[in-house]
Amino acid sequence: MPNRYEFENSKTSGFGFVIFNQQSRDITVESWKMLGDNNPDEMSQHPGWPHTINQFDNYGRKAAAWLPTLKIKGEPNPVVEIINQKTNDLVYMVRIKGNEFTPKVFSDGKYKIKLGYPESNNRKEIVDIDSKSKSETEFIEINIDPKK
Repeated sequence: MPNRYEFENSKTSGFGFVIFNQQSRDITVESWKMLGDNNPDEMSQHPGWPHTINQFDNYGRKAAAWLPTLKIKGEPNPVVEIINQKTNDLVYMVRIKGNEFTPKVFSDGKYKIKLGYPESNNRKEIVDIDSKSKSETEFIEINIDPKK
């Protein structure tokens, strides 16, 4: 009988890693054979691996409508919450990169937008934002600088 580890290595047994790149928002999933080498070569990972996707690719839903572009004055990278105002359901929440973001939504209607910095409890809320059938040049300026 062969060594049980070598036998398992020839099958699909192994272990995986999920690597998050916070700068690019890429997510890499690796699948390593049980006896993968510390100095990896092409044979150490299972065939077809690794896979890399972007955080926004992972969501996968196509936009049915858009909200105006948010132009945020204050610190960069706030958390943005999109809430369906009719149902009060959270559509999604994301920490944006920078000071500008164009939210997509999945049905027409009115939306509430909450944004801010949870770590400092600095938040703003705007309501009655109408969705548009396509992304337009309309924008909303929001000041979430606590000093102003």
